[in-house]
Amino acid sequence: MSQATTKSTSLEQRLAALASLREEMITPGEYTEAVITRASYENAWYDRDHILRMMRSLAQHMLTPEMLQTVIDKYALDDHLPAVDVGIVMAGNLPLVGFHDWLCVYLMGYTAQVKLSSKDLYLLPALTRHLVSVDPGLEGQTRYVDTLSDYHAVIATGSENSNRYFRQYFEHVPHLLRSSRTSVAVLSGEESDEEIIALSDDILAYYGLGCRNVSKIYWPEGWDQDRLFELSREQKHIFHNSKYQDNYDYNFAMWGLNRQVFFTNGVLLFKPDESLHARLASVNYETYLDRDTVMNDLIERADHLQCFVAREDYSKGALHHVAYGRTQQPGILDYPDGVDIIQFLLSIDL
Repeated sequence: MSQATTKSTSLEQRLAALASLREEMITPGEYTEAVITRASYENAWYDRDHILRMMRSLAQHMLTPEMLQTVIDKYALDDHLPAVDVGIVMAGNLPLVGFHDWLCVYLMGYTAQVKLSSKDLYLLPALTRHLVSVDPGLEGQTRYVDTLSDYHAVIATGSENSNRYFRQYFEHVPHLLRSSRTSVAVLSGEESDEEIIALSDDILAYYGLGCRNVSKIYWPEGWDQDRLFELSREQKHIFHNSKYQDNYDYNFAMWGLNRQVFFTNGVLLFKPDESLHARLASVNYETYLDRDTVMNDLIERADHLQCFVAREDYSKGALHHVAYGRTQQPGILDYPDGVDIIQFLLSIDL
């Protein structure tokens, strides 16, 4: 375990730098634009439009002065917190998917020791470089490493297999571990066309690669599913990505050869399946007669769910309810897996 390091930045410094970073993420400068180009070249899933969408969403929902002040007030953050070094093992399924973890560590004035995913090596370093260009005093607040060492606590995101390793490797320090989850939607049957179109974005944003993407839909028996098939064609631009198209073609061919039941609108595959997790380029669905039965089942499987999308919160607070079209717009207090990151960080005992 590491000894406490010396803190050299103030909350006021960090907030001022974040204000500049927010503007940079909304309107990237020349250097950031060059990094975006490189990131999209290195990872075919990272379209430039998707990277910009993620940056602007983070700027809008996590970096506004009002949102940051809400966090500061809620946890009574100040300049009297201890000096703590936190290791962060990041995933790379989406651009900047680990930004939220980093932001919480940075906001508290702790040192972030970051092990980046090989899928996303450039974006966060470009953003933290901008912070240092605004205030050189922030140099060293974020370090990028190949192997974590001398840390007080760890936040790590990985697969179920990775987490078995993480639990053993990080057992000597406080740790917050996350594994793969997914999101579901429960339709009432009274959704507007606008809500259905928004739902299709919940399914296909970032090619459906995130835990906040809807991979399973429930709709009432007798509902006109052709509306969903037709309206989700609004996402036809997704076929511009050859990797998505390859996954679509593979699933189409495999299920056809195996004589499995499925439907397609030429953009997305719809498969009747009880599983919460769907294959890429597809979404699973079930019909229901009794919504309460569906909700009871989902509540029992809450540990596998990130978001529950519906018109109303039929779970009565047992699941993380999100309105149509909002799954990929989490705020700074929308903690992954429902685990309060800042409370975890405050609980670290040196």
